[in-house]
Amino acid sequence: MRASRDLERQAARLGAPRASDAFTEDEHASLARVVPGYMDAVRASTSLRQAVSVEFRVHSEDAEHENARLDASLLVLSTLRRRARLLANMPTSNASSATTDGVRVQVTSSLLPAQTSPSDSRFVYAYEVEITNVGADEPVQIVSREWHIEDEDGLVESVKGTGVVGQQPTLGQGESFSYTSACVMKRIRGSMRGKYVVVGQNSKRVTEASIAPFALVPPGRASTTRVDDGDDEIIDEEDEDIEALTRDSSIKQ
Repeated sequence: MRASRDLERQAARLGAPRASDAFTEDEHASLARVVPGYMDAVRASTSLRQAVSVEFRVHSEDAEHENARLDASLLVLSTLRRRARLLANMPTSNASSATTDGVRVQVTSSLLPAQTSPSDSRFVYAYEVEITNVGADEPVQIVSREWHIEDEDGLVESVKGTGVVGQQPTLGQGESFSYTSACVMKRIRGSMRGKYVVVGQNSKRVTEASIAPFALVPPGRASTTRVDDGDDEIIDEEDEDIEALTRDSSIKQ
């Protein structure tokens, strides 16, 4: 029960209407095999806690049934704890800001409904980046980037490349460079983080400007405002139905 409560809390923190919405198809199938009423509970929007409570508070008539229920309970407990742990490590805000040696990187992400197809396990997120020389004592050039994209299953994809969107911009004091890019995931929730390699144009000093973690989540409870350094304020908004967002949309390649 504690594990199911923890998972429900983590799912709600990330804007999932129900804890079961965070499970993969394999996890759904695994739980359905050992909890006979699990899929009925999902279809009826019953809370995960209620489904677990009904199943594992049933009195066992014999040792064989009791042993089977014990094995099932351990599998369910392991699944719930793993899923709650993965969700707990995900940021809740879809915006982040970090400043490294006078170079500030601000990012905001958003789901692209027209390119997203839940039935095909395809979720496309755009992210807007602004890089600003807010305090470096010389012009700096962005020479390369490195991104780490992690989905809610804990799978991480790393992307490295020269410059940004085909350019290696040089920024004097107070100057900014902005661009928009996108990533594709197989799961609806995830996060991104990374760094830019920055070179001082006078000193030739190499710096790694951090890209603070930010969430890739559908419209819902995550903050949609730019987050300043150290600001972890979360702004709750009304949940929107992802199916409504993507219904009748065409996928643009």
